[in-house]
Amino acid sequence: MLLKQVISQAVPCALDQVRKMSTELVQLFPTLRELKRAEKLYLIQFLVSSLAQEETELLQAGVAYPVWSPYDAFDAADVMLQALAEAKLGDHA
Repeated sequence: MLLKQVISQAVPCALDQVRKMSTELVQLFPTLRELKRAEKLYLIQFLVSSLAQEETELLQAGVAYPVWSPYDAFDAADVMLQALAEAKLGDHA
């Protein structure tokens, strides 16, 4: 039942998006639907690669970016240990 609700809400949104697209793109849809699975996957890979190349401003060369690490994350370790202890008690109950 929930799936029907999601679909019924998503379909009008998808139709609105299609109406806003260029006619050239809309004309491609039937051809795209006829592609073989491998061809569709290749197309997805091509589009993702193309988008990644367009977004080169997100990461710049020579700039240091912080990366989270679990090293010295003692609060997170405490939470995990507590969750494991609770799960272990639940298994033996």
